[in-house]
Amino acid sequence: MSDELIDSASIPGIPKVALVATRTSVSPASPFVFRTYELPAGSEQLAAHIAACDGSSRHPTWQAIRASASAPYYLDDFQCGEDRYQDGAVTANNPALIALQQVCVANARSGVSRWARASDPAEKTATQAICAGRCSQARLLWPWLHVECLVSLGCGSAPPSRRERSTSSFLDTGSVLIESACSTDRVHEALATTLQLSQDTHYFRFQVRRSRYVSNGRHAPRRAGLLRRKEKS
Repeated sequence: MSDELIDSASIPGIPKVALVATRTSVSPASPFVFRTYELPAGSEQLAAHIAACDGSSRHPTWQAIRASASAPYYLDDFQCGEDRYQDGAVTANNPALIALQQVCVANARSGVSRWARASDPAEKTATQAICAGRCSQARLLWPWLHVECLVSLGCGSAPPSRRERSTSSFLDTGSVLIESACSTDRVHEALATTLQLSQDTHYFRFQVRRSRYVSNGRHAPRRAGLLRRKEKS
């Protein structure tokens, strides 16, 4: 577990893997991708164009796991150098869109190279538009190879229910804000809508609706104490 993430890239046939954490040492807090691959040279500007998340492959595997699992109120922020990290769910509880961004950027070699070589502003703009168009259809995993399927796996959710007012409007507002920040449905709705525009890419979301749903809050104190004891050991 001490090897860097990038070390696995030398193993033939191994898939690209990314873990999402939330970098809290910057404002506003933003997703950070711990990945087992390097982005191609010259991809920085294309990544900025599609607002792809920052990331790195130069971390030991255990750091990526610890950072991406630092659930607020259960574990302290993970300190790594000058940066602090929390669970990726804080900013990207459904990382399917981030996965799609990484697919677009990680192997966009032909488009990036052409964009970087373009000297005429008009050619640069046209090439950038072509790259962005391909990215929107997730077609840049490998040059000229279509990504045919995106599968998103959920952890289950409770069915909609009526929300009762609490004793404080601050508590009500806080509950709504936390619920909205942790929602996985908005990303699903965006992907389900936009990927329908591409006949070459199929999107599937598996999310179990449970009629008897037990919230983590019921066992939160006991679980928090157990996690803290394990963290110290």
